[in-house]
Amino acid sequence: LYLREDGLQIADDQLVMSNGKIGLGVLSPIARLDVAGSIKIADGGENCSNAAHAGMIKYFNQALHFCDGVTWKTLGVSGSGVTSLNGLTNATQTLEVSTSGSALEFVSDPGSGKHTLHIPMASTSTVTAGLISNADYQELKEKLSDSLPEGHIFVGDSSNKAATVAVSGDLEFDSVTGAFRVKGIRERTVSALPPQDGQVLKFDAGTNTWAPSNVSVSDLKTVGGVSQFAAASCSAEQTLSWSSATDQFICQNIEISKSQITDLGTLGSMASEEKEDYLAKANNL
Repeated sequence: LYLREDGLQIADDQLVMSNGKIGLGVLSPIARLDVAGSIKIADGGENCSNAAHAGMIKYFNQALHFCDGVTWKTLGVSGSGVTSLNGLTNATQTLEVSTSGSALEFVSDPGSGKHTLHIPMASTSTVTAGLISNADYQELKEKLSDSLPEGHIFVGDSSNKAATVAVSGDLEFDSVTGAFRVKGIRERTVSALPPQDGQVLKFDAGTNTWAPSNVSVSDLKTVGGVSQFAAASCSAEQTLSWSSATDQFICQNIEISKSQITDLGTLGSMASEEKEDYLAKANNL
């Protein structure tokens, strides 16, 4: 037993009381209780019913308990330092992985104490989210090239795989803006001239080019490609008449037969005369 200036010491370092601190196996305790070794506690049978009791700990029923000022609570699941895992407080708990289910989820069974992580296969039709197999990954990898050259796009080939091809045909591709432009129609070049109001694209067989143009009467063709207006112009005594046989407009003389004229009593006898009779009389005047 040693009497020190700052406290009391028993043997070399068995019990040291210094500045209100107790050391067990510690010469200079730095906490209220400083122990160099394990601590064994038991159930002392104390009540836990008010704030003054808060902070007590005990070992009971293979678990540590603490007093929160109201009641004793388990500090951890028996054999571990976790109070509960996903709501389970079983003494023994296990983790498992399963490919069943329809989505990624944890399912905990309080009866068995099992926590199952369901990771179903994404290839199953009823699965909304899941695991992709190596076979599916390899198939997907084969469908996509590792690189895409400038001006190329992915196109599905006859093997149902994505292949890189250059843009061709009637379209051209701007690799900077990603825009497609029509440069031809059925492999016939489209003129770069901007169209004016009222114009349409018209094909010129001479230049093999589509170009903006105004629509004229000469552009009207029959099914056979012949102009629907056979003559250049009609005379003063003629009018245009459409022929269903040729699908053309032709010039015809303007003629009216006597049978087509009715209710012209004011013309007197002229209304009942043929054209030849009338002209003959007119020449004799």
